[in-house]
Amino acid sequence: MPIKHIRPTHVGRHPEVFAQAIAFTKEGGYIDITTSGGNYMGSAADAFVMALEEGAPIDRITFSSDGHGSMPRFDKNGEMIGLTVCKVSDNLLQLRELAGKIGLEKALLPLTRTIATALCLENKGVIEAGKDADLLVMDKDLKPIHLFMKGRQVMKDSEVIVKGAFEE
Repeated sequence: MPIKHIRPTHVGRHPEVFAQAIAFTKEGGYIDITTSGGNYMGSAADAFVMALEEGAPIDRITFSSDGHGSMPRFDKNGEMIGLTVCKVSDNLLQLRELAGKIGLEKALLPLTRTIATALCLENKGVIEAGKDADLLVMDKDLKPIHLFMKGRQVMKDSEVIVKGAFEE
């Protein structure tokens, strides 16, 4: 199976898996670091920085929250002690933390261009003529203010004005 079809996820949960994931990026593969915790070295931002320090190409690492999915909780010995729910908002929290470590332009990559490229979404991930016109406007503290999806405004002045099929 071509490497482009394999997508290791949750790669920050164990040192050996993480080392293999970094090697995988050096072979041209993409890896995903879960922003909703579970990274042995601390946060997803910490894992991202560690991957870069170990030589992983910045354009081969993506972030995802596993939004609303179940996430195991582990004790200090690595034993599972329960489950919690992943929060979509963890992507934003990790963006803020990562921006403080490597700068905003680079910190945006795992949530924008890199994930779009990895998933072969040619019209996503960049602001460019002919693309989908997805745009998030944030303030200096990286708080979302306005959001446009395919050119349609869905958030205005930090309030969601267009909701999904299952939202009230």
